[in-house]
Amino acid sequence: MDKSIQPNWQRLNDRTDRIFTEMEKYPEDVLQKQPDAHTWSASQNVVHLIKAERASLQYMKKKIAHTDENETHKAGIRSSFRFAALKMAVALPFLKFKAPTYIEPLEVKDLKSLKREWADLRMAYQDFLENLSSQWLNAELWKHQVAGKMSVSQMLSFFTDHVDRHARQIKRTLSK
Repeated sequence: MDKSIQPNWQRLNDRTDRIFTEMEKYPEDVLQKQPDAHTWSASQNVVHLIKAERASLQYMKKKIAHTDENETHKAGIRSSFRFAALKMAVALPFLKFKAPTYIEPLEVKDLKSLKREWADLRMAYQDFLENLSSQWLNAELWKHQVAGKMSVSQMLSFFTDHVDRHARQIKRTLSK
């Protein structure tokens, strides 16, 4: 894996491990319980994170398969601006976001299944990132649903913020 993205990759995995460490303290019925009809359970938050990361990986693989490497657009000022705006929006706790329907956590899964599914997904990501050429690494390869196209490094940083945001939601949900 390229050294430029290694710290973001490690930080993302550390934050994910923290979520599971916290969730392992609770029985399965508590992890599955929704505080109300409009609030996801702790497990549903994890399902959402997995779906978001999986959709992003699928998008990037498809983009690479259908785009000539010489036609890539290098991530620059515009993607940096989009990234900064996205980072600020995710950090604001009073902002609420509606998840796209394709990544809403409709199914209920037990913690052991979630850990296995996320570990498998992260292995697929690691394989993808280790085989990514520098041309793609510096390109606008990833696309956020609202903010637009950004680099892989920006994506990993966003995912860390996304995991942190949902970790806070999980903590609030489990404290109810």
